Amino acid sequence: MKKADRTREKLLTHARRLMWARGYGAVSLREVAQAAGVDVALVSRYFGGKYGLFEATLTDAFPKDL
Repeated sequence: MKKADRTREKLLTHARRLMWARGYGAVSLREVAQAAGVDVALVSRYFGGKYGLFEATLTDAFPKDL
């Protein structure tokens, strides 16, 4: 796995944990980036912003046959 892929996965993992526990509006991008141990600018690079990151947390979260 490439470093970029690992970074993207770390961001997703921590965003899921934080946003799903506390809600979209209660979590900052800085907080997600800090939890993932990466620079906050990488959120925009990989996801385009907070909403894109949130949408990405929903991908594969539910079975496709529902």
